[in-house]
Amino acid sequence: MAKRGLVADPEELDRITAAFREAWGAVQPGLFGAMRERAHREWLAMIILGLRASGHTENLSALASEQFIATAPAVATDGPKP
Repeated sequence: MAKRGLVADPEELDRITAAFREAWGAVQPGLFGAMRERAHREWLAMIILGLRASGHTENLSALASEQFIATAPAVATDGPKP
């Protein structure tokens, strides 16, 4: 995955980190399994950085959670569906 540059002061980095942690907890990361966790974490980070780049500063974790749930591959929790 391509890396994005980020220019931010320490306070902004703290807000971005907090938004990531809150959003990650909200999307139930335990459902992904170890094989997908890294890819899903990277996807969530890209969403957060994209939201920030487009000017979003309020409710960053909620917006990121919603976008992640809407765009991440579905994760089966009850086995295959008929």
